[in-house]
Amino acid sequence: MSQTKVAKTVIVGDAGVGKTCLAKRAFTKNFDPHTEPTMGSEFFEGTRKMKDGTTLKFEIWDTAGQEVYRALAPVFFKNATIAILVFDVTKPKTLEALDYYVDALNTHTPNCFIAIVGNKIDLENDRQVTFQQGNDYAEKIKSTFYVETSATRGDNVDQLFNMLAQVDSLKFAETAPGVVSDIGNKEDSSKKCC
Repeated sequence: MSQTKVAKTVIVGDAGVGKTCLAKRAFTKNFDPHTEPTMGSEFFEGTRKMKDGTTLKFEIWDTAGQEVYRALAPVFFKNATIAILVFDVTKPKTLEALDYYVDALNTHTPNCFIAIVGNKIDLENDRQVTFQQGNDYAEKIKSTFYVETSATRGDNVDQLFNMLAQVDSLKFAETAPGVVSDIGNKEDSSKKCC
């Protein structure tokens, strides 16, 4: 059987930038304009193919962006393979707010691959952060990955996750349970004690 690698993925950013809508659009192909703000966290799963044909299973932890929940975000960073940091291209402060998450990721999960995503590009007339500014921010934090998306229209959402599955430098924490597994060869855990 073919091996399936599992990438614990955290998606973070300020409230209202479209984190939940991105995750839902990527793996359910749906967009709900009435999505309620996330309280605490939500969990999504989806797969993509890696360069070598291996299946990469994204286990996505969508964290709440409200200030009151911000301190909880680092709890979800442990053993993360990928962090998707999302900002709203119509609100420059949401790009600046990513500094908190970058610092927390560097402290708690230094080997985590960081992707910067500028969302809401469908709001062209309200745009206040240029592509160049988003890309410059990614370079500033030493991320080689900047993508702009629209969860509303679906622009670049599939490409975001397809491209993440092709990143050669992903670090899988093989000793952490559930992070790298050979799905086809799992033992029945109900036959074991403890």
